Amino acid sequence: MNGKLKILFGGNVKVSDGKANTITVAILKYMTEHNISFDNLIGFASDGANTMVARLNGVSTQLKNMNPWIVSVQCAAHKLSFGCCTWCKNHAIF
Repeated sequence: MNGKLKILFGGNVKVSDGKANTITVAILKYMTEHNISFDNLIGFASDGANTMVARLNGVSTQLKNMNPWIVSVQCAAHKLSFGCCTWCKNHAIF
């Protein structure tokens, strides 16, 4: 190991449904198929949907249960979009 951070976008994987368990299994399968050590996974980014970040059984929670050092972050663009949409629903613009 050279001590340098490596950011990897693995790709898009088709899943049979949008459930957290299905997505978690797909991530682990992808990592295994591409010889990526789970011990090297230190971050998880998502759109912030409940399936991804739910406190009890979301994808990030399942991954953190396997490795408590994983840092989970929400995409800033998705967070901004959600905030703007919420604001617009609650305020008359014109």
